[in-house]
Amino acid sequence: ANYMPCVIMSNSDVTVQIEDLGASQHDASEGRKLMPVRLWQDRLFTDCTVTCGSSEFRCHRAVLAKASAVWRTALESSFRESHDAKLSIDDFDPGVVEAVLKYAYTCEIEFVDADVVLGLAHRYEMSRLVALCAQQMLEGVTAANAAKIASTLNVYREHQEVAKVWPKFKEIIGQDPSLMDAAMRQVKVWHD
Repeated sequence: ANYMPCVIMSNSDVTVQIEDLGASQHDASEGRKLMPVRLWQDRLFTDCTVTCGSSEFRCHRAVLAKASAVWRTALESSFRESHDAKLSIDDFDPGVVEAVLKYAYTCEIEFVDADVVLGLAHRYEMSRLVALCAQQMLEGVTAANAAKIASTLNVYREHQEVAKVWPKFKEIIGQDPSLMDAAMRQVKVWHD
Protein backbone atom coordinates (compact mmCIF):
# COMPACT_ATOMS: atom_id res chain seq x y z
CA ALA A 1 0.00 0.00 0.00
CA ASN A 2 1.13 3.52 -0.73
CA TYR A 3 1.76 5.97 2.07
CA MET A 4 -0.69 8.89 1.82
CA PRO A 5 0.23 11.82 4.08
CA CYS A 6 -2.52 13.83 5.74
CA VAL A 7 -1.97 17.51 6.49
CA ILE A 8 -4.32 19.31 8.86
CA MET A 9 -3.99 23.10 8.94
CA SER A 10 -5.59 25.42 11.43
CA ASN A 11 -4.26 28.67 9.95
CA SER A 12 -5.45 29.60 6.46
CA ASP A 13 -2.44 31.91 5.87
CA VAL A 14 -0.06 28.93 5.55
CA THR A 15 0.91 27.69 2.10
CA VAL A 16 1.83 24.06 1.75
CA GLN A 17 3.53 22.61 -1.28
CA ILE A 18 3.09 18.90 -1.81
CA GLU A 19 5.37 17.09 -4.24
CA ASP A 20 4.79 13.75 -5.83
CA LEU A 21 7.49 11.50 -4.42
CA GLY A 22 6.72 8.70 -6.84
CA ALA A 23 9.71 9.58 -9.01
CA SER A 24 11.98 9.73 -5.97
CA GLN A 25 10.81 6.32 -4.84
CA HIS A 26 11.52 5.02 -8.35
CA ASP A 27 14.96 6.63 -8.27
CA ALA A 28 15.66 5.01 -4.89
CA SER A 29 14.64 1.63 -6.29
CA GLU A 30 16.91 2.11 -9.29
CA GLY A 31 19.70 3.19 -6.95
CA ARG A 32 19.33 -0.01 -4.94
CA LYS A 33 19.57 -2.04 -8.16
CA LEU A 34 22.73 -0.19 -9.19
CA MET A 35 24.42 -0.49 -5.80
CA PRO A 36 26.04 -3.90 -6.50
CA VAL A 37 27.20 -2.62 -9.90
CA ARG A 38 28.85 0.33 -8.17
CA LEU A 39 30.42 -1.98 -5.60
CA TRP A 40 31.96 -3.97 -8.46
CA GLN A 41 33.16 -0.87 -10.29
CA ASP A 42 34.50 1.06 -7.30
CA ARG A 43 35.88 -1.84 -5.23
CA LEU A 44 35.66 0.26 -2.07
CA PHE A 45 35.63 -1.44 1.34
CA THR A 46 36.40 -4.88 -0.05
CA ASP A 47 37.01 -7.53 2.58
CA CYS A 48 38.21 -10.57 0.63
CA THR A 49 40.28 -11.55 -2.37
CA VAL A 50 39.71 -14.07 -5.12
CA THR A 51 42.92 -15.20 -6.76
CA CYS A 52 43.40 -16.88 -10.11
CA GLY A 53 46.99 -17.51 -11.04
CA SER A 54 48.75 -14.17 -10.70
CA SER A 55 45.46 -12.22 -10.90
CA GLU A 56 43.75 -10.91 -7.78
CA PHE A 57 40.19 -9.63 -7.58
CA ARG A 58 39.16 -7.61 -4.53
CA CYS A 59 35.59 -8.50 -3.55
CA HIS A 60 32.98 -8.22 -0.82
CA ARG A 61 32.21 -11.34 1.22
CA ALA A 62 28.52 -10.45 1.46
CA VAL A 63 28.15 -10.26 -2.32
CA LEU A 64 29.99 -13.53 -2.94
CA ALA A 65 28.04 -15.29 -0.18
CA LYS A 66 24.75 -14.13 -1.70
CA ALA A 67 25.81 -15.26 -5.19
CA SER A 68 27.04 -18.75 -4.26
CA ALA A 69 26.21 -21.15 -1.43
CA VAL A 70 29.65 -22.71 -1.94
CA TRP A 71 31.40 -19.38 -1.45
CA ARG A 72 29.17 -18.64 1.52
CA THR A 73 30.15 -21.89 3.21
CA ALA A 74 33.84 -21.31 2.54
CA LEU A 75 33.75 -17.72 3.80
CA GLU A 76 31.71 -18.26 6.95
CA SER A 77 33.15 -21.54 8.20
CA SER A 78 36.33 -22.50 9.94
CA PHE A 79 37.97 -23.18 6.57
CA ARG A 80 41.22 -21.46 5.67
CA GLU A 81 39.28 -19.32 3.13
CA SER A 82 37.27 -17.72 5.91
CA HIS A 83 40.25 -16.98 8.12
CA ASP A 84 42.41 -15.63 5.29
CA ALA A 85 39.47 -13.98 3.46
CA LYS A 86 40.86 -15.48 0.28
CA LEU A 87 39.37 -17.79 -2.34
CA SER A 88 41.62 -19.42 -4.90
CA ILE A 89 40.43 -20.55 -8.34
CA ASP A 90 43.48 -21.69 -10.25
CA ASP A 91 42.05 -24.07 -12.83
CA PHE A 92 40.20 -21.47 -14.92
CA ASP A 93 41.39 -18.56 -17.01
CA PRO A 94 41.45 -15.26 -15.06
CA GLY A 95 39.13 -13.69 -17.65
CA VAL A 96 36.51 -16.36 -16.96
CA VAL A 97 36.87 -15.94 -13.19
CA GLU A 98 36.52 -12.17 -13.53
CA ALA A 99 33.41 -12.57 -15.72
CA VAL A 100 31.79 -14.85 -13.10
CA LEU A 101 32.70 -12.46 -10.27
CA LYS A 102 31.27 -9.56 -12.23
CA TYR A 103 28.10 -11.60 -12.71
CA ALA A 104 27.91 -12.11 -8.94
CA TYR A 105 27.66 -8.34 -8.57
CA THR A 106 25.76 -7.26 -11.67
CA CYS A 107 23.78 -10.30 -12.88
CA GLU A 108 25.25 -9.58 -16.30
CA ILE A 109 27.66 -11.85 -18.11
CA GLU A 110 29.98 -11.13 -20.99
CA PHE A 111 30.56 -14.60 -22.37
CA VAL A 112 34.15 -15.49 -22.84
CA ASP A 113 33.15 -19.06 -23.69
CA ALA A 114 29.76 -20.19 -22.39
CA ASP A 115 30.80 -23.82 -21.90
CA VAL A 116 33.78 -22.79 -19.76
CA VAL A 117 31.70 -20.33 -17.74
CA LEU A 118 29.12 -23.10 -17.30
CA GLY A 119 31.74 -25.27 -15.60
CA LEU A 120 32.64 -22.56 -13.10
CA ALA A 121 29.00 -21.61 -12.48
CA HIS A 122 28.15 -25.26 -11.87
CA ARG A 123 31.06 -25.72 -9.45
CA TYR A 124 29.92 -22.75 -7.35
CA GLU A 125 26.20 -23.60 -7.57
CA MET A 126 25.18 -20.43 -9.41
CA SER A 127 21.99 -21.80 -10.98
CA ARG A 128 20.90 -18.65 -12.82
CA LEU A 129 24.30 -18.38 -14.44
CA VAL A 130 24.20 -22.09 -15.36
CA ALA A 131 20.85 -21.43 -17.05
CA LEU A 132 22.23 -18.40 -18.94
CA CYS A 133 25.23 -20.41 -20.14
CA ALA A 134 23.12 -23.35 -21.28
CA GLN A 135 20.76 -21.00 -23.12
CA GLN A 136 23.68 -19.16 -24.73
CA MET A 137 25.11 -22.46 -25.94
CA LEU A 138 21.73 -23.51 -27.31
CA GLU A 139 21.38 -20.25 -29.25
CA GLY A 140 24.82 -20.60 -30.80
CA VAL A 141 24.78 -24.16 -32.15
CA THR A 142 26.75 -24.51 -35.38
CA ALA A 143 28.30 -27.41 -37.27
CA ALA A 144 31.67 -26.38 -35.83
CA ASN A 145 30.57 -26.55 -32.19
CA ALA A 146 27.65 -29.02 -32.10
CA ALA A 147 29.75 -31.88 -30.71
CA LYS A 148 31.41 -29.66 -28.11
CA ILE A 149 28.04 -28.35 -26.95
CA ALA A 150 26.62 -31.89 -26.81
CA SER A 151 29.60 -33.01 -24.75
CA THR A 152 29.40 -30.06 -22.34
CA LEU A 153 25.65 -30.34 -21.84
CA ASN A 154 26.06 -34.07 -21.30
CA VAL A 155 28.64 -33.51 -18.55
CA TYR A 156 26.21 -31.28 -16.62
CA ARG A 157 22.99 -33.04 -17.66
CA GLU A 158 21.98 -33.75 -14.06
CA HIS A 159 21.78 -30.03 -13.29
CA GLN A 160 18.17 -28.87 -13.42
CA GLU A 161 18.90 -25.89 -15.68
CA VAL A 162 20.90 -27.96 -18.17
CA ALA A 163 18.27 -30.69 -18.16
CA LYS A 164 15.74 -28.07 -19.29
CA VAL A 165 17.67 -27.25 -22.48
CA TRP A 166 18.76 -30.78 -23.40
CA PRO A 167 15.48 -31.66 -25.21
CA LYS A 168 15.64 -28.41 -27.17
CA PHE A 169 19.27 -29.11 -28.12
CA LYS A 170 18.30 -32.58 -29.39
CA GLU A 171 15.46 -30.98 -31.36
CA ILE A 172 17.80 -28.45 -32.97
CA ILE A 173 20.32 -31.15 -33.92
CA GLY A 174 17.58 -33.50 -35.12
CA GLN A 175 16.03 -30.90 -37.44
CA ASP A 176 19.27 -30.03 -39.21
CA PRO A 177 21.05 -32.94 -40.94
CA SER A 178 24.28 -30.94 -41.28
CA LEU A 179 24.39 -30.31 -37.51
CA MET A 180 23.64 -33.96 -36.79
CA ASP A 181 26.34 -35.08 -39.22
CA ALA A 182 28.92 -32.66 -37.78
CA ALA A 183 28.13 -33.71 -34.21
CA MET A 184 28.25 -37.42 -35.00
CA ARG A 185 31.54 -37.18 -36.92
CA GLN A 186 33.25 -35.62 -33.90
CA VAL A 187 32.14 -38.26 -31.40
CA LYS A 188 35.03 -40.27 -30.02
CA VAL A 189 34.87 -44.00 -30.49
CA TRP A 190 34.70 -45.89 -27.21
CA HIS A 191 35.87 -49.48 -26.98
CA ASP A 192 35.28 -51.81 -24.08
